[in-house]
Amino acid sequence: MLSQLEELERQNLADSLMTNDSLALSLCEYFDCHGTPNERMRAHYMLARTYTDREEAPQALEEFHTAISVVDTTAADCDYRRLARIHSQAAGLFYDCSLPNEMLHELSLQYKYGKMANDTLTWLFAVGSKSEAYYLLGKRDSAIVALQQAVKLYNQYGLETYAISWYPTLFFLLAEEGRYDEARHYIDIYECRSGYFDDGLPEEGFDNYYYAKGLYYTAIHKEDSAAFFFRQELRYSRTLNEQEGAYKGLYLLFKQQGIADSVAKYADLCYQTSEKNLEAMPVEGLQHLHALYNYTHNQKVAQEKTRESARLYHWLLVCFLLLVFVCTCIVMYIYKVKEKRKRRELEFHHQLELQEKAHNELSRLTKKEFSFLLGQKEQEITHHQNIIEKYQEELLSRKIVNTDVYKLFVKGGHENTEKVAEKDWNSLEEILARYLPGFKKWLDANLQRGELDYRICMLIRLHFAPMSISRLLDKSPQFLYSRRKKLYKDLFDTNGKPEEFDLKILKIK
Repeated sequence: MLSQLEELERQNLADSLMTNDSLALSLCEYFDCHGTPNERMRAHYMLARTYTDREEAPQALEEFHTAISVVDTTAADCDYRRLARIHSQAAGLFYDCSLPNEMLHELSLQYKYGKMANDTLTWLFAVGSKSEAYYLLGKRDSAIVALQQAVKLYNQYGLETYAISWYPTLFFLLAEEGRYDEARHYIDIYECRSGYFDDGLPEEGFDNYYYAKGLYYTAIHKEDSAAFFFRQELRYSRTLNEQEGAYKGLYLLFKQQGIADSVAKYADLCYQTSEKNLEAMPVEGLQHLHALYNYTHNQKVAQEKTRESARLYHWLLVCFLLLVFVCTCIVMYIYKVKEKRKRRELEFHHQLELQEKAHNELSRLTKKEFSFLLGQKEQEITHHQNIIEKYQEELLSRKIVNTDVYKLFVKGGHENTEKVAEKDWNSLEEILARYLPGFKKWLDANLQRGELDYRICMLIRLHFAPMSISRLLDKSPQFLYSRRKKLYKDLFDTNGKPEEFDLKILKIK
């Protein structure tokens, strides 16, 4: 199938007439089911070219838009070059049917995808072709600007031959607008450099040039030259449009000369040719083509909006599910933390009950039993006391670390902030007296050295690290090391390391 598609494409490149749509239809059916987006685009493009050669404009337009819709423009391997040329073909179809607004839309897309494909000739052709759409809209100034811009760009890219090919159209527009000096400049260059002229006359196939030249000579009042070129146009005309142009030119020429019978003759001929031209135009076909374009375009817009809504829905759904998952994790974490605390508190109270039970049993013992069970119960009481002290220390620590003043000291111990205020030290001492009254009494009774030593011991008991204590007291780590060693000797009458002193302080309840 792929080789048949390539053969059809070779026929199209050779400009062969393609009127049998059976092969193109079968290729479309196959690649719609089994092909890549680029292959589907190629197949429908060939079917559109077949309908174009059969002069079935509505079907051709439908296939052009099908070819455009099946390609994935977001894919890395998208054939932007071919896509740009499909839009170019659609623009040409709209021009033939005198639908300039639709033509401008297709040319904009041709320019866009030509740029993406780095196909300079394709996007430059789109710039120049806009002049034809503007002319159909009656915007001659815009048409001239578009052409001059295209000519400038062609020359910038070193494509002078392509630039010169637009000169006759530019000459014609400038002549119609009465800008004769500019028109003469372009036509002189065209006649000298295009290679299509012999003794001042164009080769076959460039006969529409006669009409523009006739208008120019009419405007500068060279009636004989004008009549010659209009009659040449009439002689070599191949379409009703070219005949109508020649009759119109002769009518304007004789009207300028004031030759009434010739004016009447060519006005009538121009009118008759115009009528034939209108009759030849498939008005119903144009209306159907325009309606088909609007329907296809609106359908494409609606499909794009549907896809956009679907993408938004999926994105919101993912965000919602992610939010639910995060909230569930947070709730479970909080629940586990609370359950753990609850179990610890229950264990604490259970140990209190066990201790009380042991005391009661010990008090009920006789002297004989007392001596036997004394050691066993004392060991049991000591064991429970150790567990109670462990939980008590944990509960007290949790209450202390949740206070604002403790958080302030923690922050000061980790950051180089301002010196701790006196009122904050007093607040920390109140916290010590409230939650660790036994330790404070011991400290008041045993430490007589002064405020600095008092604060060192207080911070050690509240689990502050030596580096944090140094920052809070604004002392060097070396000074703190020596001070703790000295306090060990003074308070416990023992020589040892500062770390051993810290453990002694932490054990005081």
